[in-house]
Amino acid sequence: MDNLEPVVLPPLAVLGLGRAGRDLVHLARGASLEVSLAWARSGPPGTVADVQIREGEIGPIDAGLVVLAVPDGAIEVVARHLGTLGLLEPSATLAHLSGAASSSLLRAAGGHHECVAMHPLQTFLGDGHVRRPFPWILEGDDDAMNLAERFVAALGCTSVRLAVEGKARYHAAATLASNHLVALIHIVERQAALA
Repeated sequence: MDNLEPVVLPPLAVLGLGRAGRDLVHLARGASLEVSLAWARSGPPGTVADVQIREGEIGPIDAGLVVLAVPDGAIEVVARHLGTLGLLEPSATLAHLSGAASSSLLRAAGGHHECVAMHPLQTFLGDGHVRRPFPWILEGDDDAMNLAERFVAALGCTSVRLAVEGKARYHAAATLASNHLVALIHIVERQAALA
């Protein structure tokens, strides 16, 4: 019988509670992972998956994995803000959820933080009902990708590592698979109805 050690993951902070951020908190709590912070700049107070939402100005972040679940155009700005104000633990790993943007945007935080882009190849609706398993596409620093792989596995999902050079082609393929497939099905339904 194997003597498997339980997977120990650092506390998670999710910054940005749009659809992806909310579903990430739900997934983490559903996997019994510690979420030390769920933050939104504004919005109705309350909880997400039993985690109290903090709003407004953000204070020091006590988490080992800090995920920026913000729009692509805000990733670098938020990372720089966190670094400038010294809000991150020195050993914190930074992540974002963009399929198009490189993990290098997170370098704006300064310091020696490991960085990873963790793109879920799944549509999130923000309602906590996410069908699993699904793959996550990872790009970034080796240690950050190792942590992301353990995190994704704890969620009951799989992961694939991607070189930064393949990021644009991957994003194009994911967009074609999702958006264009929906458009194709609509065209097929319309043509069938007209026939």
